Amino acid sequence: MAAKPAAGIVDRELAAEYQMKEFFEGSGIYWFTSQRSICAALTKWEEYINTVVDVFFSKDVLKVSCARGLKKGKKLEDTVPLCQPIVDAIIGKVCARFQPPPTVAQITAKINQKCTEARRPKRVQLTHPH
Repeated sequence: MAAKPAAGIVDRELAAEYQMKEFFEGSGIYWFTSQRSICAALTKWEEYINTVVDVFFSKDVLKVSCARGLKKGKKLEDTVPLCQPIVDAIIGKVCARFQPPPTVAQITAKINQKCTEARRPKRVQLTHPH
């Protein structure tokens, strides 16, 4: 038996076999009910984007990516765009779900912020003996 598919672009029959639900109607992007339940409880679009980006993209992918296309930073090599059908589905879902909806630019900026955060080194908390 094949491994369980990850959330994302999944063949319709395979999604049905694993009881995955379509993320945004007509998108061909699927996720699991448990992932949908976690996101359904979120009331702010910023929180929703943070969580849903983590559902569809690993930290390793986010590290080398940006929402829409190539960007050059001072210390960063070229970045590659995230999977555009997934980004488009996130934008559509957020605009449909939250009232008043954020702008596409706000959503894109929030996704880019997630990519930037993934590039930052982990913070190490030092404990000092007293």
